[in-house]
Amino acid sequence: MVRRKKLEGMMTIEITPFTSDGLLDEESYIRELNHIVDSGITAVIAGANISEGWLMPDHVLRRLFQVTLEQINDRIPVGFGTLHNSLTGIIDLVKTAEDMGADFTMTPPCKGLLKPEKIYECYSKICSRTDIPIMLYDSIRFAPIPSDTVLKLANEYSNICYFKAEIDNSTVYRLAEKGILEKIDVFCGQEQYLMPHLQDGAIGGTNSVAIVAPKLTDAVFKAAKEKNWTRAWKAFRELWPVMMTLYNPEYRGRAFKETLYMMGIFDRINFCDVREQLSKEEKENLRKNLLKTGVQLIR
Repeated sequence: MVRRKKLEGMMTIEITPFTSDGLLDEESYIRELNHIVDSGITAVIAGANISEGWLMPDHVLRRLFQVTLEQINDRIPVGFGTLHNSLTGIIDLVKTAEDMGADFTMTPPCKGLLKPEKIYECYSKICSRTDIPIMLYDSIRFAPIPSDTVLKLANEYSNICYFKAEIDNSTVYRLAEKGILEKIDVFCGQEQYLMPHLQDGAIGGTNSVAIVAPKLTDAVFKAAKEKNWTRAWKAFRELWPVMMTLYNPEYRGRAFKETLYMMGIFDRINFCDVREQLSKEEKENLRKNLLKTGVQLIR
C-alpha cells in the first residue's frame, strides 16, 4: 500500500561532504541536516545528482541514506535519489529506500532511453516491484519524459506521486494541459524556471540553493502559494544573484561546497570524484559575490 506524504514548498537536495579518503564526513553532514531543518526547508533528498550519489561507492551511499534518516528523525520528509546506469541498479536503490524507511524516491529513467515506450517500460518495472512513492525525474542528463508517458504512468501506478520538472520553462504548462496536475504533484527542478513553473501550477521546488538562501527561497514559495505574483517575482529577483553566483559555470559545480565551508557548515572540501579545488582568486571572487547577496559567511 502506497503511503503518500504531502510535499510542497521549499525542498532541497543535500550537498555531500566527504573525508579525504572518500568516506562520508558525518560531522559536517549532520551539521548540514540540522541547518536544513532549522531553516524551515520542507523536505530533503539525499544521494541525488548534485549530491554526487551516482559517483559514490555502494557502502558510502547507503551510509549517507542511513545518517540522513537517523538525523532527520521524521522532522521533515526524506527522499532518496536513485541514480544508476542500469535498470537493475535503479530498482535495487528504490527497494533499498523502501526497506530503510525513506518517504519517497527521486527516480530518473535509465540513461540513453529516448523512445517513450522504453521510458514507460523502465518505470513500469520499477513501480511493479515497490510501493514507495516515486518522484519522476525529468532530466536532460538522463531522458526527457513526455507528458503522455507521465499521464499513462500516473493513471496506472498509484506510487507515481510526484514529478520533478527540469527540462525547460514550459514543462509544467504542458503537464497542466494534459490534466496531470490533478493526479500528481509537480515541482520545479531548475532554479531559473522557478517562477514560470510556479505560475503554471507547480507547488514547490527541489533546489539546493535553498540551503544557502533559505529565507529568500521560502519567500518565493510563500508568495506563490498565496498567488501574490508581484511579491513572488520581487523575492525571485532578490534570489537571482545568489543562484547566478552558485551556478557560475567558471566554478564547474564546486561553488556549493566552498560556500557551505565559508558558512561554517562543512569542515573541509572534498569531492567524490577527482576535481581541482577553486583557486585562491576564484575563492575570493565567490566570497565577494556571496557577501554582496547577503549570505552570512564566517570563513
